[in-house]
Amino acid sequence: MKNPILLVSLLISLQASSINTSPIILKPVANKDQYSVPYFSFLRGHKQGRGHGLQWNMSSNNGIEQFKIEFTYEDPSDPYSNWYTAGWVNNSNQNIFKYTDMGCLPGMINYRVTAILSNNAGTVVSGIYSCTISQ
Repeated sequence: MKNPILLVSLLISLQASSINTSPIILKPVANKDQYSVPYFSFLRGHKQGRGHGLQWNMSSNNGIEQFKIEFTYEDPSDPYSNWYTAGWVNNSNQNIFKYTDMGCLPGMINYRVTAILSNNAGTVVSGIYSCTISQ
């Protein structure tokens, strides 16, 4: 007799504690790009002649002034690695942005792209793209 009563009381207490009575309220946003920080959808590269071409895409082009392309021959995960600027690309209404690095030397090279946001709002840094350049 004790076991069924304990089981029923346990089930009632579990069911009562798992009910969430507070409603979820979603507020509509007039322009979602106005409030969201853009992010990199992808960063990829390929051999192009004697150089190396990079392509990337952003979730939104709104609020971005320009892009800085950086490279290093050192460990990209090391915070003390020296990153050098390969070039700059201005923002436009394109879906895919492109840059070709014609000055790369043979070896393992790592690239990243930094989006410079408008009005000194900060920067957004892409992931690392690594490749081996041979002669």
